[in-house]
Amino acid sequence: MLKFINYSKIKSAHQMKIAPVALALLLSCSMLAVAVPVTSGGDADLPLVDAGLDQTVLEGETVLLDGGGSYAPDGEIESYEWIIVAPDGGAFTPECPSCERTEFHADQVGIYEVTLEVTDDNGLSHSDKLYVTVEETERTEDPEREEEPFVELSGPSEVTTGDSGEYNAGVQAGDAPLDEVIWKVDGVEVQNSPVDATEAISRYERRFAEEGVVQLDATVVDEAGRIATDSLIVDVTSSAAPQAPSVTLQGPDHVCVGQHVKFDAFTSGSELIVDHHWTGVDDDRRSTGERRFDEPGSHTVSITVEDREGNTASDAMTVDVAESIDVEIVGSESVQSGQEGTFRADVIDGCGTEHEYSWQPGDGSSRGGGETYVREFNEEIGETVTLEVTAENEHNDAATATHEVNVTDQEYEDDPDEAEPQLTNMAHYPLNDSEDWPRGTYEFVVEFEHEDDPGSTLTFTFDDGTTQTTSAYEEIEDGRYWATVQRQFYSPDGGEESVIVDVTVEDERGTIDTLRSDPLPVDTMNEMDADPNFAADTTSIYEGESVAFSVRSLLLEFDVEWGADERRSFSESRHPVEWTTTFDEPGIYTVRVSGTRQHQAITATVDITVHPESYEVYYYEYKTGHIETFEGPEPPDSRDGWERGDYTGEVEREFTGETIELPLDQEPEGNWDNPEVVEVEIKNTRTTIDTDIPGDEWEKIEAEVDFEREYVGTETQWSEEYPEGDGWEPTETRTRRVEPAEYEYKVQTQEEQTGWQLTHDGDYENKRCVQEDPVAGCINYEYLVVIQEAQYQWQDSEPAGGWEDRRMVEPPETIVETRWVRDTYETTYYHEYEKTYTTSHRYRQWEKYERIVHYEWTLDQRESEERYAMDDPTEREDYDEDAVAILEKVVYSCQGGDEGPEPERCEP
Repeated sequence: MLKFINYSKIKSAHQMKIAPVALALLLSCSMLAVAVPVTSGGDADLPLVDAGLDQTVLEGETVLLDGGGSYAPDGEIESYEWIIVAPDGGAFTPECPSCERTEFHADQVGIYEVTLEVTDDNGLSHSDKLYVTVEETERTEDPEREEEPFVELSGPSEVTTGDSGEYNAGVQAGDAPLDEVIWKVDGVEVQNSPVDATEAISRYERRFAEEGVVQLDATVVDEAGRIATDSLIVDVTSSAAPQAPSVTLQGPDHVCVGQHVKFDAFTSGSELIVDHHWTGVDDDRRSTGERRFDEPGSHTVSITVEDREGNTASDAMTVDVAESIDVEIVGSESVQSGQEGTFRADVIDGCGTEHEYSWQPGDGSSRGGGETYVREFNEEIGETVTLEVTAENEHNDAATATHEVNVTDQEYEDDPDEAEPQLTNMAHYPLNDSEDWPRGTYEFVVEFEHEDDPGSTLTFTFDDGTTQTTSAYEEIEDGRYWATVQRQFYSPDGGEESVIVDVTVEDERGTIDTLRSDPLPVDTMNEMDADPNFAADTTSIYEGESVAFSVRSLLLEFDVEWGADERRSFSESRHPVEWTTTFDEPGIYTVRVSGTRQHQAITATVDITVHPESYEVYYYEYKTGHIETFEGPEPPDSRDGWERGDYTGEVEREFTGETIELPLDQEPEGNWDNPEVVEVEIKNTRTTIDTDIPGDEWEKIEAEVDFEREYVGTETQWSEEYPEGDGWEPTETRTRRVEPAEYEYKVQTQEEQTGWQLTHDGDYENKRCVQEDPVAGCINYEYLVVIQEAQYQWQDSEPAGGWEDRRMVEPPETIVETRWVRDTYETTYYHEYEKTYTTSHRYRQWEKYERIVHYEWTLDQRESEERYAMDDPTEREDYDEDAVAILEKVVYSCQGGDEGPEPERCEP
């Protein structure tokens, strides 16, 4: 992104010339506005503010505020402004924030901070604070008093426009069950939630679309009609935020060990960038970083920029550093005995370009050779031959690969239904002679065969790691095709170099073939010639004048930026592109041409200096010598000549070491302050007697403190003997004859047992084969033995299917029974439970302070001299308001010919 650095004042000739970058930084710093409070007179001129005494109220009460005790010594009070900060940190205004007297509702327990600022008719302002302590309303344990429900509202009190806030209302029942919770926003009902528990949480979510102050109310209602309400003030502020900067890191992502590379950081989208922080580089120069990679692997380079507003942005990239090569043998996996097979060593090397090959054909010998190796297979049918090749580059990096070949009795043929692509030839041709192609541009042509081409994609991989892919190809004849790509080559000094190209063809079925070229000579373009040729008809003008630019670049694409919103993109062109831009404001403007060539960022810039139509000369008095300043209640000890200046406005409060604690409703006499409230926990206990636990938080403290007996019915029983227990009385007797009803019967069962036999001799009953050999037959048997066992079972009724071997086991007999009757009662026991409430009592911790007023003391021993300059001395970074006094400012015209101290400073 371009940064336009404007300035309206030119330095005088006798001052040191500043480099453009340093000047830009100096001027950008001078543009930062710093707000400095200016006061006239001493502290006595300020209005006296009286916000009132600190107060203590109960939760829910109304607090009255009175600023009528304020007055202005030299005039009248012009305005009042009340600001209140609640205990939860939320700020709000009272019912009338600009009135002398106002009020607000204290609905939160804690300390409110109230600030009153008054302004008099002279424009002077002063403020005072008071603190309002809100105590929780105490609940008496009057048994005749009906307890009300309770609600507490919580949630964010500050949100930004467009955001949502979630709010919770914790409710608790009093004497009556809860009925519902009603939510209101600024008095308008927005939600009604039923409640059927003694304690619950009601939730409400709201999206805040507009700025302002919103009041939320949560009201709980019980079945007796009693209510309780809690409120929360929400401050909705604008969500607008300063635009953050952005940064884009550009550089190579694939290099070799020992290579020295450069990275560029392009910024946009924010104010002036003031800081660049690089990681992963050896040397950095703000927007560029450089590094030599001596270790292989993946390395990370990152950049973080910061603008003058403190906003930051970051970008990072991973650089793969290659050291070793990889090789693969490509060829048939089956060859007919007595026939030849052709194999190729396919090398992938990110660092080397020339390779030597050593083949081991699988017979114990080692042979040299090139990339392709031909071998005749005279081994026996069914034998497997392992080929091995080692490839080594000019850096002595080597890799080895193996390939297995099966010797068959028939010729290996591809399935015509599964035809594969096959690369057959590659060539390259220079395009330098054509006016449409710049120097160093070549066309690469590759031929391939495919019997039933279902759609193929060809990828050209150059030895610098870049690739070009094409799916466009033409059919030469039936089953033969050719495809082309164009590529421009650069080198630091130009001239002839060699390049190795790997081509991969892949059809829609995923079938792949590869082909590597021999080193191919190319005539490269000098990188300096490939950079954009960028020029301007002038680099120095007056404000309101225009500059004509022209650029010619052989890059594939490039951008021209000459303003925050002025940007233009161009394609590769041998002819200059021209345009004109008018500069209306004085300053130094940087116009940038940027593009990318083979992952390298290329830039060219022109600085345009725009002079003002006139210039200013400042005559001022400069005091030299010694000056000291000191702020404090008294001047420095043992020094003469110190003069006390105005009251600096600084008042310190020094703690005397005295501390007392008093109830909230009692205040001490004297200069005391209470910075905090001390809480003392007090436990209140409620008890109840019940049969069950009365609810949560109740604990049993005594069991069976009371009980009662209740008649529940009569029990009867026929028995020969007196029943156990008390209260039974006989009522009647009867005799009955017991008939035979219980039998014993026999059931025959079978239980299966198993055994193992490892031979098949003999004849076993119920045997079966569990392991069988194709030749030897069954070699493992499992045999079964059946054992009969008599089992007995008692049955009161005849079983299904009749009885088998049944016999009666008990003879008939006569039984005498008596009916017994008694009345039964149930005893209910009551227990005593206890529930403890924890409350707190607050005290103020009063601390005693003394006030110390500071003054500005000065010691001035200096001499004065008159000077002049062409820039305002008060806007310099080293400006000292005690040393510089402006005497006169004279304006001279540059183009009008008026003579000034240095009129040549206006010449463009």
